[in-house]
Amino acid sequence: MLMNTAEAWLQAGHEAYDLGDFDEALVCYHRAVELAPQAEAAHYDLGNTLMQLGRPEQALGYYQQALMLNPARVKTYNNIGLIYKQLQRWELAESWFREALKLDPSYFRACNNLANLFCTLGQGERAERWYLRCLCLEPGHVPAQFNLARYYQQSGRLNEASRLFGQVVSLDPDHAPAWCELGNLAEAAGGDTEALACWERALQTNPEHVPTLVQLARYYRRLGDLPRAEALYVRLQRWGSQSGEVHPN
Repeated sequence: MLMNTAEAWLQAGHEAYDLGDFDEALVCYHRAVELAPQAEAAHYDLGNTLMQLGRPEQALGYYQQALMLNPARVKTYNNIGLIYKQLQRWELAESWFREALKLDPSYFRACNNLANLFCTLGQGERAERWYLRCLCLEPGHVPAQFNLARYYQQSGRLNEASRLFGQVVSLDPDHAPAWCELGNLAEAAGGDTEALACWERALQTNPEHVPTLVQLARYYRRLGDLPRAEALYVRLQRWGSQSGEVHPN
């Protein structure tokens, strides 16, 4: 492919992005912007890539430029909201998610992100309403199901939490965080055998899922099976910490 057009550089950027080579994608998208400064897609893709590289402030500028070139792309509003949430500028985050929904009231991902924002702010009832609105628009949206289940779990509504976690794993059998939480709920209800089965299923789907490793290590230590517990703690030291508590879009 001759790399002398913006389209060629965009395609190369997409290929690198899909492979997880975000540094290479960044180079390609920058070249596309140089060749076609009015190409909205190149600015938008640069924003996405910079977010993947953990550079939200730089991503914001490219999203804003993309929005000037194409104010009709609802995902841009949503992504700007995600940046402001990451920067803890809560009011701006909320306003951008709401702008996305003004543009497209059926854009369920913005509903999920609004709900996540309200959870972060400790506004549980508002969060629940937005999760339910998201699921009304898209009943099979796994991130919203998981996030709402976590909210119910933290609120002591354990039956509702268990039902939703069950829906998550029925839609996505490899969802390690949901299997882990089902194990936690089973243990809390006195079902050690069921809990162990859920935790083992979580590790089958993701051997590096740290919350499950923690639960299993604690479980085996409680049983007095110190060799198994110690082996799990060694794995924990290798992989460090993770957080799968809230799923954005």
